[in-house]
Amino acid sequence: MLVRTPEQLEAALSLRPASITLDYLDLYGLQPAVEQVQTSGITARVASPRILKPNEQRIVNFLRKLECQIVVRSGGLLDALQGQPHPPLIAILV
Repeated sequence: MLVRTPEQLEAALSLRPASITLDYLDLYGLQPAVEQVQTSGITARVASPRILKPNEQRIVNFLRKLECQIVVRSGGLLDALQGQPHPPLIAILV
């Protein structure tokens, strides 16, 4: 199940799906949302930004530290993760 807001997350948690993909517009609030999903015993996934600029290594590091699956939506992120330890990836590249 894909959610984009804290309100949608609350509703999704009550339905107890097998997994929840968090596709928040900005990264603020993402870490507590991942923790909330994981605490509920549901698999958490995070949708990465669609565009990753070369100087945004902080975003890459932040996503890696969430310790949940990452839905990769840009070749830039895939390239940035090469050679680094990272959680499981789900690639959606168009």
